[in-house]
Amino acid sequence: MGAKRYLHHSDEALASRTERGRGCTKPAEQRLATKPDVLEATVARTQYDYDLQAAIGAEDIAPGHLATVLGLPPGTTFEVQEIKELARGRNLSGGPSKP
Repeated sequence: MGAKRYLHHSDEALASRTERGRGCTKPAEQRLATKPDVLEATVARTQYDYDLQAAIGAEDIAPGHLATVLGLPPGTTFEVQEIKELARGRNLSGGPSKP
């Protein structure tokens, strides 16, 4: 789930930058940038790609680690309930929570 949120946040940031770039009246070929600016942008984009792939990989690996810790086969699938779907006012044993 973390990788999906990361990807969604990154897509929103990219869309925001694209919209700001459209506000410029000069064609892309006529906009000025220094070589360090271009290199910095390239490094930032490459770091984003690396971080995204690392997050996707971690998301794929986590269920196997959880299964191993629980003594289950690594290929075990888990159903995960969203936290907003959990009933309020209940503790883990199912009874009412104590204040």
